Amino acid sequence: MAKIVFDFSELITDCLHDKAEKFTNAIKLETSCKKFVAELFRSFQFASRGELEEVLDSDHFHFVESFYIKEKISEIIGDDYLYSKRILQVPLGKEPRLYGTLQKIKHTNLYLFQTLLFDPNHLIYDEKNFAKLKNLTCLFREEDCY
Repeated sequence: MAKIVFDFSELITDCLHDKAEKFTNAIKLETSCKKFVAELFRSFQFASRGELEEVLDSDHFHFVESFYIKEKISEIIGDDYLYSKRILQVPLGKEPRLYGTLQKIKHTNLYLFQTLLFDPNHLIYDEKNFAKLKNLTCLFREEDCY
């Protein structure tokens, strides 16, 4: 009976291009924006309509257990204590992932997903692909900034 409520107030909407961290939230130029946005909304619809247990049983929805990944996300968003929280990965199609914390809302059947980071290229997990990324465009700005 538990459902997920998405909160985007803490989502980093700046362009991130960090060669040291091997992370960027830019997307590939050849990505169809229409298809990309449609896939995002389908994923949100599934996650917010489905029961928490059902969502967690689906492919690639899971709590992040890896200390390496928690530490990397913590460094990117600048939160030294993030590693101690429950971080949930929400898949948004084949590669894009959303990371955030999940907390039960007291006296309800709701869980709050505090969205922190959007990873359109799934680089948190597989940073070796960072070098392969070419022809990127900033997702959160009209003009490219790198």
